[in-house]
Amino acid sequence: MLGGLMLDNERWDDVAERVVADDFYTRPHRHIFTEMARLQESGSPIDLITLAESLERQGQLDSVGGFAYLAELSKNTPSAANISAYADIVRERAVVREMISVANEIAEAGFESAGRTSEDLLDLAESRVFKIAESRANKDEGPKNIADVLDATRGAY
Repeated sequence: MLGGLMLDNERWDDVAERVVADDFYTRPHRHIFTEMARLQESGSPIDLITLAESLERQGQLDSVGGFAYLAELSKNTPSAANISAYADIVRERAVVREMISVANEIAEAGFESAGRTSEDLLDLAESRVFKIAESRANKDEGPKNIADVLDATRGAY
């Protein structure tokens, strides 16, 4: 997906409405995505050269794998045609990782209940799982691309 953004900047909105930097599993990918967002916000193109230069100015180029890694990301992406699907995969896996983390937290709370009742533990579990579901639902309620909204409206009639 990151390589696809370097190939086709026009797809930024499709990706940005689906994922945030924290959705990426690895720290380098989070940094790369964050820097891409900075470039986008400043009106700069997102490509191998501008991204590498920007990361270098931030002192992060080496920590993300260097120019060679960015080039590899770009080279190993044949096109940006499926970038929305890739973004959905990144988001889906982030949700699963968050569910695993919450499940571990709930299990730990159960083993070390510290005087909490089963009802207290159920409330904790419910609130943590609901928070995940709520963040996922809110992701779908953000700004929409007007062309997509118009297409959906036309399709309904």
